[in-house]
Formats: sequence, structure tokens, C-alpha cells
Amino acid sequence: MTFVEIHSEFAFFQDFIDFEIDNQKKNKNSSKQAQKSTKNGSFKPNFERDELVLNTIAMRLTEKESLRYLSNHGHSIQKTTYYRIKKHLREYCKSRTHYIASRGLLEKHQERIDKLETIEFEMWYNYNKEVDPTKRVSVLEKIANIQPYIAAAYDNTRVVMEKQTELQKKFQSTQEITK
Repeated sequence: MTFVEIHSEFAFFQDFIDFEIDNQKKNKNSSKQAQKSTKNGSFKPNFERDELVLNTIAMRLTEKESLRYLSNHGHSIQKTTYYRIKKHLREYCKSRTHYIASRGLLEKHQERIDKLETIEFEMWYNYNKEVDPTKRVSVLEKIANIQPYIAAAYDNTRVVMEKQTELQKKFQSTQEITK
């Protein structure tokens, strides 16, 4: 897993936690898990620590390596706490799937398009600033090299929208079956 994929997963995880907090505020009385999580009954995870635990999972670190990694990043915790956090992350897998189905795919796709467009904009900015003809040609080549990625992202928008709709339908049918 590359750094960009891990960072993207962390950003997604942050969005997911925000989504989960919103859901639990709406369902405060019916959520037994939320009442067990903290004294006041609302879910308030330590975002940084939980992201670090997610990072250890993504990197497939052993227990000892994970605890050392967390400690090196300012979160010294016991192994029981580490496993409790991992369990908590697994328990919310269903909610995370719901988040992906409800809004995650399309948001992530749009975010990637925005990043590509920002990169292209910055390249054009650097091209216009550059006075050396050789460097200008180099920047133009890089702009040309990014064009297939931008085109592919726009071409895949329809597919992403269809996939998100399909996931929403599957999740809704699963929810109806489990009720």
C-alpha cells in the first residue's frame, strides 16, 4: 500500500467517523453501543489515535510493532486498549459500508478529479512563470502526461455513479432483510 493510498484511507476514515457521529447523534436513544462507548452516551473517539491504529492495520504490523508505532507517534497504550480499538473499528464496518454506499464513492471520485485539476492548474502556473524554454517544454510534457488521467477520471464518473447507486440498493435491501 502506498503512502497516497494510506493517506486517502485516513481521510476516508475521518469522513466515516464524522458520518458515524452524525448518525449516533440522530439515534442517541437507540444506540446501545454508543452508550457503552463513553460515560455521557455519545461516541467520541480519539481521531488521531484511531487513525494510527488503522495505519498499523493497513501496514500489517505485528502487535509489538503496532504498539511501538503508536508510542513513537505520541500514543502509548496497553495492548488491551489496542485490541479494543481494533475491535471497535471492525464493529463499525457495517456503518462504514453504509457510508460508502450513501456518499463515499462519489465524494472520493470527485476529490480525485479535484486533485488532478489542481495539479494541472499548478503546472500551467509554473509553465507561465518559467522563462527557460527547455524547462517550459518539460512542463508542457508533464501537462500532456496528466491529460489521460484527467480524461479517464471524467470518463469513469458515470461508472462510479452507477456503482454507488448499486451499492445503495444492496445496502437498503440488506437493511430490510435484517429488520
